[in-house]
Amino acid sequence: MFTLQWNPRGLRTGTAGTMTSTDSVGPAKAERYREIANSVRALIPSMRNPEVRDQLDVLALEYEKLAHCLDALSESLRTPSSSGDAARAP
Repeated sequence: MFTLQWNPRGLRTGTAGTMTSTDSVGPAKAERYREIANSVRALIPSMRNPEVRDQLDVLALEYEKLAHCLDALSESLRTPSSSGDAARAP
């Protein structure tokens, strides 16, 4: 079992088990990550150093990946698994 908790600095900590925080999963959180990715991409043209531009592009891509993963996780939590039920059926 995994339980998410918030420490005073706002960082998530937890113990083994199931996720109990609904704030950390869902379309709103995924959309927030997409907004951050777009904000980071908006900074790229103003950067002179090509390495910095590349790093910002990678950072934006990572936020997009997080959004995609949250969408998939949210969907899987909403859709009950039929594999466990099929195994029990006569």
